[in-house]
Amino acid sequence: MSRKLFVTDIDGTLLNDKVGLSQDVIDAAREFVELGNAFTICTGRSKTGAEHVALQLPLNAPALLMTGSHFYDFAKRKSVRHIALDESIWSLLTSIMREYPDMAVQVFTPEEIFTLRSNTIFKNKGVRAEQQEEITDFNTAMKSPICKVLLVNEDREKIKQAKAFLEDYEQKIGKRLFIADFASRHFFEIVSIDAGKDTALQKLAVDLDIPKKDIIVAGDGLTDLPMFQHAGLSFAPVDAIEKVKRGADRIFPSAKEHGLLEVFKELMN
Repeated sequence: MSRKLFVTDIDGTLLNDKVGLSQDVIDAAREFVELGNAFTICTGRSKTGAEHVALQLPLNAPALLMTGSHFYDFAKRKSVRHIALDESIWSLLTSIMREYPDMAVQVFTPEEIFTLRSNTIFKNKGVRAEQQEEITDFNTAMKSPICKVLLVNEDREKIKQAKAFLEDYEQKIGKRLFIADFASRHFFEIVSIDAGKDTALQKLAVDLDIPKKDIIVAGDGLTDLPMFQHAGLSFAPVDAIEKVKRGADRIFPSAKEHGLLEVFKELMN
């Protein structure tokens, strides 16, 4: 039997904000790996935000973090590669923050997280491990390669306007620079056009010499959907948004029901 690569999203797929990892899912993942397969996560979370989950799982391939902009090997505690945003992101963020004073803004480097501005929904709904105190001096952050930007606002229309602002800039210079989309209802991610979960998946598959037919992915959000096109088999939880469910080959029970266990069972039958 050929070696398989299984890549899963974390939030809304592997677990949710009310239900953590179950031992049954961990055991099933371990059995999958012991059969000679590769297993890892692909998430919008940073190394800091994903670590608690990653260290409970038998990951035997680099984790694809920050929406594909950072490859990190948790077993070796080593960064494998990162993809930085274009330097123009700083001037664009300055304009967005000036136009929308209630917009929470975070920037992520391979090693650090900087909160430029917070707000209530960010504090209540954000990944707890990634919530840092607001900084007032941006100089340190500006010296580091920025891999991901997170915008958070209660009003989705304001985020859509910020997205349009980025697109107008790209049109003005005649070049695509960013992948920018909603990770969830009020959380919006920006990464380099050379990143993205789908591109990261393809790079990992090449590194591991695993063909498309032997790639399995699971995800629930719009940022997961592009991965489905590069997998032989794709799964979405029953409570994923409709567009994602329509794009998946299989539907499985929700994270609160530890639905990924059913995926592992199918893969090992």
